[in-house]
Parts: sequence; structure tokens; C-alpha cells
Amino acid sequence: MRTPHVLPFSIALGATASLLLPPAAARAGVWNATPELALSGEYASNPQLLLSQPEQGSAAVLNVGLPTAWNDGARQFELAPRARLAASNGTSPIGKDAYYLAGSARSDGERGSISVNGRWADDSTALLEPTTGTLTRLDVARRQVDAGLDWKRALTERVQSDLNVGWQAVDYAEVPNSGLLDYRYLPASATVQADVNPRTQAMLLLSAAKYESATTGVRQDSQSVQVGIARQWTEKWNYSLLIGRSRVTAPGLSDQSLGAVYAANIGWHGLTSSITASVTQANQPSGFGTLALTREAILRTDVRYSERLSGYLALRAVAERDSFNANTFESRSYASAYAGAVWAASPVWDVSVAVNWQQQRYKSSDQTGSSVGAIVAAARKFGRIRLT
Repeated sequence: MRTPHVLPFSIALGATASLLLPPAAARAGVWNATPELALSGEYASNPQLLLSQPEQGSAAVLNVGLPTAWNDGARQFELAPRARLAASNGTSPIGKDAYYLAGSARSDGERGSISVNGRWADDSTALLEPTTGTLTRLDVARRQVDAGLDWKRALTERVQSDLNVGWQAVDYAEVPNSGLLDYRYLPASATVQADVNPRTQAMLLLSAAKYESATTGVRQDSQSVQVGIARQWTEKWNYSLLIGRSRVTAPGLSDQSLGAVYAANIGWHGLTSSITASVTQANQPSGFGTLALTREAILRTDVRYSERLSGYLALRAVAERDSFNANTFESRSYASAYAGAVWAASPVWDVSVAVNWQQQRYKSSDQTGSSVGAIVAAARKFGRIRLT
């Protein structure tokens, strides 16, 4: 059952912001708003990545938003409501409306910072790229709430710490045979980073999480330990590597799942172009009633051809399976490729075009569902408007 989380989300964010941003400080800071408006036409040959009888779809979409921020130099606060309003051809999920509300508050001190953030979303699993733990593009309504607390502190001149605690609640509409189950997820992590030299940092990451399927009551706990290094190799090249071990257990069961977890990143940044690549393996929450062991690879390049024209290419591949390998859900993989260009048509209008390819594969049957698509959009640039 889907529950209206937006009210408690707004209350919790507002209460936390009031603690970080006292009334007197709020009056002393500067309020700004940045209106957002974009119009687009979208097409996909098989937006739900159906294995048989693909259904194409198209839609006219209006994206609007009004991020509002406050800043006094040491403290920041932002509240960003956004909406996607669409009219589709036929029953295409591309034409689904979606609503989002995000907020954050941050306070900086002499030796660190503390911040809170939250996000509420009411959309469909078929609108966005599949999340890492739940690889599906079915047209199922989804309501999601995320919240997090992050505390960064310099322990010494060369040692920094980062403590992060989060909470996630995902509720799906009850659609027969969708296989999607509501869940709750509570992750926590602690990172210590020490400067070995001006270009190199050593890292230690400890993490733990609790997962519970709100539909079935199944619970799982995960813990991991990783060590690594981050280095600014040259002026243009940088890389980082974390590697370690993880354990997943289920209360009441003697079985446990042990495995490797890692995160490797490399990047090159030039004057007019950049390339970034990453490979990650980790336990992630999923809508299939269990934690999923996922492996994800991403490659992206961005190029600025002139002051008014830029382009990008993004490749992504994800594979997942039940962390216990007990076939709680069918192992599957997902791959996508996006290419696009953005042209500053005028001082206030950006025009963009993008093409994409997506494919989902089910391991047991080796069946695939594929789609090609295109998006043409125009975005109005309003700039930052000072309110006070």
C-alpha cells in the first residue's frame, strides 16, 4: 500500500532546517529563487522494455521547478519542488506525470560541516533509468522518500572523517505480477581519509545497513569493510580505488553471504573535454524483497565544441542477483547508451537533442527487451532571482 510520505517529510526537513538555521540567521541571509522551465518531445520504441509485443510511445512533456535557496556564507538551505507534466500518445508510460520535492540544509564550522537532505518522489518505474538495485522499466507507480544526515570533520590537519546515516522508504502500487515489493532501508557509513602527501589520500570505509521488505516482513543486515587510495595522478588524471569484503545475514537464519565489494574510478579533465569511468560492486536495496548484489560500470565523456555547443556520450551496464543467490528473484542485467548535444540558441534558451538505446536481459531465459528513443527539448534560462 502506498502511503502519503510528503507531509512527514516536509515537517522533518523544516524542523531540522530550523535547528541549523535559527530565525535571526535566516533574516540575515539572502534568499534566491531559480525558476526552471523546459519543453520536450519524447519517443521510445519500447519504453517498458517488454520481452514480447513491444509498445512504442511518444509524449509532449513540460518540466517545471522552483528551487529556492538561502545562504549567509556559513549556512545554506534549499527547497526544490519540481513537476513533470506530460500528455502521451496512447498508454505510453512516457506520458506519466511525476512530482518531486527535495530539500537540504547545511552548516559549516571551522573544522567541518553538518548537513541534512531529503527527497520525496511520486513517479513511475518506467520514467527513469532503472535504479541500481531494481532493474525494471515496468509501468508501476512508485512513491519514494529518502533522508540523510552527513557530518564531516577534520580530526587533524591531515586526517578527515565523514559520518553518514540515511533512510529510504519505497512503496509501489499493487500491480499483479509486477514482482515489486515495498521496502525500507537504513544505511550508515563512516569514512576516515588521511593525506599521505599533497596528491594522495588513504581511505578506510566501514558501512552497515538494515533492509526490510514492508510487504513480506523479510529482514536482512549487511556490513562491509573497505580500504583504498585516492590520487591526483597528474594535473589532468585522477583515480580512486576502494576494495574490501561484505557480509549479508538474515535474522533467524544461520546462512550468510560473503563476497567482495569495490569501487574504482578514473577521470581525465581537459580544457574543453573530460572522460570519467567507474566500476562498482556492492549490496543494494531492491524492490524484489531482498538485497541485491550489483555490479555497475559507467563511462561518460563530455566535449565542449564552442562557447554555444557541447555534447556528451554516456554508457552504462548493470548486473544483479540475489545477495544469497537463492533465486528470490531472477538475475537480470541492464545496458544503456545515451548521446546528445546542447546548443545555446540564445542568451535565455538552450536547445538539446538526445538519442538512446536500452536493453534488459533475463539470465535464466536469456530473453531481452530493447528500446531506442529520442528526446528534443528547449529549456528557458531565468537565472538566479534575488528575493531578499
